Amino acid sequence: LAPLAEADPQAAARLERIAAETAERGWAVSEEEIDRGVWAASAAVTDGRSTVAALTVPSPLVRSPASIQERLLSQVCRAAQQVSDLLRDAERS
Repeated sequence: LAPLAEADPQAAARLERIAAETAERGWAVSEEEIDRGVWAASAAVTDGRSTVAALTVPSPLVRSPASIQERLLSQVCRAAQQVSDLLRDAERS
């Protein structure tokens, strides 16, 4: 964030706050932030100590109204939790 902080300290602080909130929550959604016409949901996969991956499901906006977005986010979060649980179990073995 250093180059952004030099150019726009308020934007850097806002981005840092958003990143911290996302890390705490364990998931994020985006709408056309990377690709035009695409909505995506991502959830963190952890090994019990830190985030090791992210599970992401993209969807065309025209096929993902709010009710479907909520369902996809829920499914992504559950799947990421299941993978995280498997990783923790494998480390204990």
